[in-house]
Amino acid sequence: MIIVWTLCAFVCGSLMFSYWLGRIVRTNLKAVGDGNPGALNLWKAAGFRWGIMGIVLDFLKGYLILVLLLGSSRIEGYAMIPVALAPIVGHAFSPFLRGRGGKAIAVTFGVWSALSGFEVSLALAIYIRCHKAYQQRQVHIVGFRWHAGCHWLAACWHLFACKGIQRRGHLGMGW
Repeated sequence: MIIVWTLCAFVCGSLMFSYWLGRIVRTNLKAVGDGNPGALNLWKAAGFRWGIMGIVLDFLKGYLILVLLLGSSRIEGYAMIPVALAPIVGHAFSPFLRGRGGKAIAVTFGVWSALSGFEVSLALAIYIRCHKAYQQRQVHIVGFRWHAGCHWLAACWHLFACKGIQRRGHLGMGW
């Protein structure tokens, strides 16, 4: 049963919604920005409404299948790992685009949100925003990158491994 769910998750992940939305608005996303067929280039090419739609659809293809499985207790413990990785791998190496998919950022957020109840994805989003502010020199703190990175890793470990999984009992580690 794990193989069937992993294949389903891979197929869901390989559906390139942003690329197809770009085709609807008659834009080749591979010719926009960095050439990635993802939501950011859709946003650049077709505007924020289409970009948001692409982000939401990419997020949902990682989120929905895991929420369905977690809620039904069909797969538990370490068996969830290949199913959780499958939408990310499917998006990054989509067979619909001959193995050239996207960066899988929104899909990864969807997977993390399903596994942690939005806790880890929120911590990562805050870290990414702080890191971007640092890169744009909006934040002038010595050692921000190292310091924030360490805090981000500690927060993710606490939220994901200790709190999120133990509370839900998915991996059954007994922490």
